[in-house]
Amino acid sequence: MSASRTGQSKSKNHSRPMGEGHDDLLTQEELAARLKVGLRTLVRLQHDGAIPFIVLGKSVRFFWPAVVSHLNANSTVCRCASKGGRP
Repeated sequence: MSASRTGQSKSKNHSRPMGEGHDDLLTQEELAARLKVGLRTLVRLQHDGAIPFIVLGKSVRFFWPAVVSHLNANSTVCRCASKGGRP
């Protein structure tokens, strides 16, 4: 049976409208690991609107490029003085 008759194509040219790879959509656990924060912290940030997310049915996913862009646009770098007086 040929590939066209089975509904399969020989080339795997899948469109990727959201980004470069399939690892752009992350679960809560995956995003928490990338941001090096706890899962409860991530959930709080999500509910506070500090991190953009997508709801897919009953699942929540995070589009990594959108998260990075949002954090870059809405974050400030704190240069706090330590005990030694260095920034």
